[in-house]
Amino acid sequence: MAAVKEPETTTREALEQELEQTRDALNHNIEDREETDRRYRLFVKSGDNVGAAKTKLRLKQLVDEREILQDRMSALVSQWPQIERDEEKNRLPALIETRKSKLAEQTRISTTAPAEFRRVLDDMNHCRRLEQEILSLTGEIRRIAEETGTPMPPLAAVRPMTGNFINEVTKVQTLAGGNVYRQ
Repeated sequence: MAAVKEPETTTREALEQELEQTRDALNHNIEDREETDRRYRLFVKSGDNVGAAKTKLRLKQLVDEREILQDRMSALVSQWPQIERDEEKNRLPALIETRKSKLAEQTRISTTAPAEFRRVLDDMNHCRRLEQEILSLTGEIRRIAEETGTPMPPLAAVRPMTGNFINEVTKVQTLAGGNVYRQ
């Protein structure tokens, strides 16, 4: 039976755990100091010098412990900049790879886009010529139908591609901030 491998703790997570433990210890120290101080005042009030002396000593120990914990907290917090630098350094290879792939895509698009754009313009010009030919043929069919008394056959409407193309280019220019070829 294979042992279940627990996920590795990152440096950030380890530091967060240490900070949390130190915070908890500081909070516990504060609670202990308050309770010990309360007991000290009771001993003083009751005249128990032995109890007062012991609690006074414990209060001094708690103050020393608090200072040590605060120093520990400061030492832990001072590690954050290095951890953040290390994390950023670890991100570099992935960022470089992402940049390479985006550069490859941008290069591919920048080399193919002009030819595709010219093809679209050629298609538009061809579409415009076809529109004119269709309109001319529609006119000739209408003329012949009128001259011969033949009912006009149902013809599909010509879809003016030029207007649609201009509308789409206008949309693209609007989305691009008014200039498709911004520098």
